[in-house]
Order: sequence, then structure tokens, then C-alpha cells
Amino acid sequence: MFSIWAEPATKDAKYLFQIICKLGKKYHSHTFNPHITMYSGIRSVSDAKLAIQNCKNMGKFTVMATGLDFSDSLWKTVFVNVEKNQRLEQIHDTVKENIRQSTQYRFNPHISLIYKKMSNSEKQEIIDGLRIKQKFTFDKIAVITSSRNVEKWEVIDRVVLK
Repeated sequence: MFSIWAEPATKDAKYLFQIICKLGKKYHSHTFNPHITMYSGIRSVSDAKLAIQNCKNMGKFTVMATGLDFSDSLWKTVFVNVEKNQRLEQIHDTVKENIRQSTQYRFNPHISLIYKKMSNSEKQEIIDGLRIKQKFTFDKIAVITSSRNVEKWEVIDRVVLK
């Protein structure tokens, strides 16, 4: 299976990766590159590659953080909620148009900070201990091999936005 991610610009990627690593070390969880999942559950790598190629003429974009939250989903253990904006919607729609299969994926943009089964009180403790900046710039779209095993995630293809 494959996913399509929006990846942050270098400065914001480093900022977020430091937080992900700090949490990973403290809570003994896998680390991963910061991203917003644009689409997931894709079976055709060629569809995924075509989808990101069709995004490459779009400009880089900024998202506003609307706060930290947690959920019962492993893939949204603790995360930064981000405001949907026109560019996020445009990229998501472009990707969706190029994927010739129906998936159950619901676009709910966020930046995950940790993947781990934890109690709600532990998740709230993480949120209470974090201060997150308000704006993040994204300048790349990538195709990722995605599986339940975070360590096996790998970038297959990537485009840099203008």
C-alpha cells in the first residue's frame, strides 16, 4: 500500500522531527518524518506517482496550527490539528482525481507527533507539556510505502513544490 504525504520545508521539518524524536525517546515509540497525509490506502504506485506529478506546479503552502489533540486511533495518538485551506484542498483533490480506486480515506489534515497505544491521561500529559508554533510551511509532496510497521515506511517518489 502507498500513501501520499505533504512534507514540511527543511526548517519546519527539523523543528517537528525534534519533537517526534523527544517523544519517541521518552515513550519508547518509533520515530518518523513529519507530514500531513494527503491520501492513504493506495494500491497502485503508478497512480500515486502520477498524482504527485500533477501537483508539482503548485506552490509551497503554509498551514495554521489550531491546537494539539489526541485520539484513540494509533495513527492520531497525539497530533497538531491544522486548518484546512485552499492549497491543502487543491492538492488533496488533485491526488484523489488521479487515484483510480475508491478508498475509505477521509481527509482530516493533521501532523502526528507520536504513534503509540497510551492512556488518555498520558496523551493529555504530552499535550500539557508541549508548546507548538502556529505556522508550518510545506514544500514537498511524496509517495510513501505505508504499512502498519513504521520502520518500513520509505519514500518512493517526491516532487518539490514551486
